Amino acid sequence: MTWNPRRTISGSDADLRRVTRQELEAHSSREDAWTLIHKRVYNVTDFLLVHPGGADVLCQYAGVDATEEWELVGHNSKKVAHTMRELLVGVCEERPTREVKRASMVPMDDAAHTWSFEIGLALVVASSFLLGCYLFLT
Repeated sequence: MTWNPRRTISGSDADLRRVTRQELEAHSSREDAWTLIHKRVYNVTDFLLVHPGGADVLCQYAGVDATEEWELVGHNSKKVAHTMRELLVGVCEERPTREVKRASMVPMDDAAHTWSFEIGLALVVASSFLLGCYLFLT
């Protein structure tokens, strides 16, 4: 049986601390990071440095609802369940107003994309040339 964050972690939701949307949003820095997953608030501050996906991904979702991204990654394991229980702060019925700025949603202008490709191609060609010269001379 896999762990599901929608199920109650410690008793019923009525037993958990109520966190307001404003309180959640106030914890949105690397030094103090809370996130919302399935209406449950987690303090991920101390977990930033050991998160397998890196601290930056957690910081991106500090103070906001990370439910959608949580589901996409598929965090279903006993280890995750244990960690999440330790990080649980309470429940928040309100959806945060601050939106996540996703890098994939920022349009890249065509000129920047073209230059990136050309620079990468030039580096590959130059590296291949230097490797060929080295192999020929040795």
